[in-house]
Amino acid sequence: MGFLMKERKGDSPPQGSSASELDDLYNILGNPHRRRIILFLGEVGEAGFTELRRHLSMSVGTLYYNLDNLRGLVVQKPNRKYTLSERGRRVYEIISKEIKRIEEMYREPHCLVRIYSKYIGRFVTPVDAFSRMYRNAPLTTALGLATLAAGALGLIVSGLDMTLLDFEPCPSGALWMPRPLWLITKLLASWLAITAISMVLAKLFGARLERIELVSAIMIAMAPVLTYPYVYYLLTSQNLLTGALVLLSNLLLRLLQMVTVGFLTASISVFGGISLERAFFIAFIIIYLSFTLSFLI
Repeated sequence: MGFLMKERKGDSPPQGSSASELDDLYNILGNPHRRRIILFLGEVGEAGFTELRRHLSMSVGTLYYNLDNLRGLVVQKPNRKYTLSERGRRVYEIISKEIKRIEEMYREPHCLVRIYSKYIGRFVTPVDAFSRMYRNAPLTTALGLATLAAGALGLIVSGLDMTLLDFEPCPSGALWMPRPLWLITKLLASWLAITAISMVLAKLFGARLERIELVSAIMIAMAPVLTYPYVYYLLTSQNLLTGALVLLSNLLLRLLQMVTVGFLTASISVFGGISLERAFFIAFIIIYLSFTLSFLI
């Protein structure tokens, strides 16, 4: 077809600015015929005019007209078959990903998913709460410092030694610094380790990490598990940590750790700008490392 550019050896791919590529997207998304042509060629690789017309159910005139409007995105090879140019391939990848994302958004979720999202998810993975913190940097910093102070106090009064998200009674001897300072140091080390792991993995997943408040958000996310030392202190101070209560105390710790995983997922997702699925994977790695270190130590 004479109106389409021929693909020749040595031709360089069309160079367009980001603005022109955005125009291409609007041009295709706003026209179902052009969208179907791009998607079909992206899936099959190349096709002749007759094959395009048969699979897309277009008239000859409609197909000619829309191929002409896709000049630069669709090229005709020497064998007279049509294929996407490098620029057209980029547009195809963007459109196909967006269509899948939109379909996923409008797909009717399972009843159990709806129940979880409505009654459980907002508390276990409080994305809305961390989104409000994201818009208020002073509040995030203040809450982070308050959580750090409360966590340090809980460790001092309970005498628990923190390693990532797990606790053990602090060893009574062989400490090279005063016990309160040791407990606070372990809390700070756990916080910084969790933050470092989260930032490195989130960066690998393509996170922006533009907000330093992520450091405070991580501490806030640790708030659920940092309530455990207070429970432990109440049970031990009343000599109640015996028999069945030991088992219940351990179960409570595991529950608080799971809630903390949800909080970490929300904080990493919001402040790192990545999906909840990827953020959950990062939080899961952190809790797995916590269990492993606890077992080894």
